[in-house]
Amino acid sequence: MTGIELKYTIMAHLELTGNFFGYLDGVGDAMAQPRAIYPLNPGRERVKLNKSSFPYKISHYEFTIDGKILRFEPYQILHIKYPDPNDPFVGIGVPQTIPVWIDSDNYAMEYNRKYFLNGAQIGLYVQSDTNVEGNIERIKHSMRDDYRVQN
Repeated sequence: MTGIELKYTIMAHLELTGNFFGYLDGVGDAMAQPRAIYPLNPGRERVKLNKSSFPYKISHYEFTIDGKILRFEPYQILHIKYPDPNDPFVGIGVPQTIPVWIDSDNYAMEYNRKYFLNGAQIGLYVQSDTNVEGNIERIKHSMRDDYRVQN
């Protein structure tokens, strides 16, 4: 992987999930320099905390692949994250911050799709104690005038 590809992968992981996890190959302790950085799938990585005393600290990372759980020490993983006010140890991506906007947009698109599939007509149900049959034509003309697209 080239440097440009690594930078692109880092940004893609950050934008989508809020986290980039990179395995630092060749690192034996916190002071060693890595030989290589291997991007890990953020959906398969878990941050494990040591909650025996406050403030909590990262105990280790767990990466699941092919049904196996690999354990990494904190110095073996490069973890870059977008801040999440609800969790200081794991980041949050852009899509996770705007689900209401995304849902609203999806609902509006689905409503519009169904509207046009139904012939782009506004349905109307009139209930009255009086005889409305004589007023139906007046109601139809009023609806056409009010909801017709003006050129």
